[in-house]
Amino acid sequence: MPSSRNDEEENQRILERIEKYNDPEAMTMLGSFYNLGSNGLPEDHPKAVELYQRACNLGCAQAHSFLGSSYQWGTGIEMNKKKAVHHFQVAAMLGDDAARHKLGAWRFRRTKWEH
Repeated sequence: MPSSRNDEEENQRILERIEKYNDPEAMTMLGSFYNLGSNGLPEDHPKAVELYQRACNLGCAQAHSFLGSSYQWGTGIEMNKKKAVHHFQVAAMLGDDAARHKLGAWRFRRTKWEH
């Protein structure tokens, strides 16, 4: 249950954006709320992943970055380093600075990722 009237109203606006406009940014935001258990919503990692995947299919860079993190850590989905790298690469190509940073840091540390 939402923790405040403001959370409830914001969540309702986000849901309307998803239902009316198939808005990938709204899907990503709602996914983040479920991932963190914030904005009055329960922590639900599989639901977050589902929302990120929907937003990825619509070309949302931030959703690709967040889904990459889910694959990286096995949060809400089975850990898969190859898929994590793929989503970070897509996010980076779409202009997501956080994904670019993650890829660069891994290369710098010479982390062993399967390609």
